[in-house]
Amino acid sequence: MQIDVLLEKKEAIYVQMLRTIVLSGGQITLTALRETTGLSKTAFEQYLKDIEQLGKKETKYYSITYRDYTIQLDFSPTINLEMVMMYLIEQSSYFQLLQFILLHPTFTTVQLMNHLGMSESTVFRKIKEVNVILKEFQVQIKNGELQGEELQIRYVYYQLFSLMMPYCTLDSFLTIPDYDPFIRALSRTLDCQFSRTQKEKITLWWYLTQKRWLAKNPNFERLAMIFRPFLEDEWYKKIDRFMSLYLSRIAIENNIYEAIMLYIFVISFEILGEEDFYQYDLSRSKRLPTARLDLYLRETILVDYRPKRFSIELEKKVGYQLAQVDHEVYFFMGKIEMYDRENLLTIQRRLLGHKRSRLLQKMMTIVFEQLAPEHHPNNSLQDFLLVNYASILTMIEFSSVQPITIGLDFEQLPIYRFLFFQLVQMELKPLLGVEVERYQANRVVDIVISPRPKPTYLIEEPRYWYAVSEFDSTYDLQKISQLIESIRLERT
Repeated sequence: MQIDVLLEKKEAIYVQMLRTIVLSGGQITLTALRETTGLSKTAFEQYLKDIEQLGKKETKYYSITYRDYTIQLDFSPTINLEMVMMYLIEQSSYFQLLQFILLHPTFTTVQLMNHLGMSESTVFRKIKEVNVILKEFQVQIKNGELQGEELQIRYVYYQLFSLMMPYCTLDSFLTIPDYDPFIRALSRTLDCQFSRTQKEKITLWWYLTQKRWLAKNPNFERLAMIFRPFLEDEWYKKIDRFMSLYLSRIAIENNIYEAIMLYIFVISFEILGEEDFYQYDLSRSKRLPTARLDLYLRETILVDYRPKRFSIELEKKVGYQLAQVDHEVYFFMGKIEMYDRENLLTIQRRLLGHKRSRLLQKMMTIVFEQLAPEHHPNNSLQDFLLVNYASILTMIEFSSVQPITIGLDFEQLPIYRFLFFQLVQMELKPLLGVEVERYQANRVVDIVISPRPKPTYLIEEPRYWYAVSEFDSTYDLQKISQLIESIRLERT
């Protein structure tokens, strides 16, 4: 699910309008903007007033100006569209309802009515709408509680709060020092050091764990079944002993499933650093379903990239990222997404090229053959696998990319050649994997950019010679970018 489904209908249109302006370069004609919303003229004018007022709230989010039938949007330097959207989500009744249920695992309709300030019929309608949102997680609000697998319930809240915490006020009750004893004890048990980001993740998970202790009769049926192969894992046994001791010290009844859920959390969400996870990988049984999947995928990638050899460091990175993705898809269902998945995948496919895109499909086939999960058409976590695996392949591509060298041949020009050199260099240097230098006939480069045609004495090298028409022109920059892309594709 996209996180913006938690917006109220009106606020969703605000975000849609702001996003359209951003994607249009910060300004757009009023006519074009209205066409994207499908609103009547009167309603559209009211929405314009509303988003203008929204920009002035508290810390100034952004400013709206009008010029010649166009609307222009300017964000404050420290503000972006996601911050505005998260502010609106935090105020929405859907989020308020979910947050209330976390703090009150067992509740009455009257309590919800009082908290949300809504009538009974409106509360029931909101619950019905939230249940539609939560369906892919196989979690539902029913009979005054959140029903579903306990691991799934914590997973929903962990994803939601993880996305929102950087933007909202949630971190006011989630400070690392309050949870430091637990973090230090876990660090000693696993014999590893946690970064600040990892400590923040552990803090959130432990906070959610404590809140869910108040729930009556939690459901662990699916967890007991899918975790059975992991019961003999050495790292799980360490965490099990740790949880037994830690829970006894804080007078909480020991529950085997608490250790199981903590273990799953640690191996699924980059809680272990690459080197620590490598040590875990060496010790875990290769018969574990996720270990087998990791191995098959690694071998498939290595074969596809032959004869190119990966460095030890790159193999560790690839194994680390594959394991996080594979553990998540094995243990969980559903995904809360921030960005448009199809847009991400389109960008990734363009970067990877046709051959690596075929590898993606092969990897997806292996996942469903090895784990044999039931494919739920509405399970966005399974659908998001393509993006995750494409990200890993993109990491491989750019970690082993051979730089494309460009030589600038402006020596025949008068003194303004220094200006032209700087202009072209400024445009090309930001391109990833591109090195720009002055052209020297005794150095081999991939492309030469020059105002003159290729000399007849240069028969073979350089292979590509681009005669520039106008310095700093959009046309020439686009053509040069296409040339760079074609060289990249040749090398894949």
